Amino acid sequence: QRWQDLLNVSGGDLSLPKCKVGFANYKFIRDNHTDRVSIKSIEEDPGDIFLQPYDQRKQKICLKRLQPWEAERYLGVRITLNGNHMEELKVRREQVSDMAEKILQSSICRHQAYMIHGIQYRPAIIYPLQHVMFTEKDCHSIQKPIINALIAKMGFNRKTPRDVIYGPTLYGGLGLTD
Repeated sequence: QRWQDLLNVSGGDLSLPKCKVGFANYKFIRDNHTDRVSIKSIEEDPGDIFLQPYDQRKQKICLKRLQPWEAERYLGVRITLNGNHMEELKVRREQVSDMAEKILQSSICRHQAYMIHGIQYRPAIIYPLQHVMFTEKDCHSIQKPIINALIAKMGFNRKTPRDVIYGPTLYGGLGLTD
């Protein structure tokens, strides 16, 4: 409610029907002499949050409540309360695969392939990677299709050693980032 009031003072307003809320209420589980912690689901910890629109004549609006495992997109990245990034991984794999398909079907030259890597692909993937915790294996599975497409358009064999692909240009590498 306070955030909405602050926004209104500065000339803004929340779109309450778009707002969502998740509770990080923990439960502690002792199982076979091991302790675990998890976040309670809506069924385990019921309750709703209502916000009053700035116009006091309007009815309070109930915010949609998210389950701990339910991914919600915030500033372009899908985040869950329980830290599971599988939905974001799925979306990034699809995004990069679509980019790779478009590159393979296009008639771009070598120089344009380098530019796509630096101007389109890297910014699209670097920002989300700062907000999630993918394993190195996950990251390689995301980038594999586009790197293969780009190096093919750059005139190199897809089987070119990755040391050459990611190596610095000073030593004869392509200088692509891994």
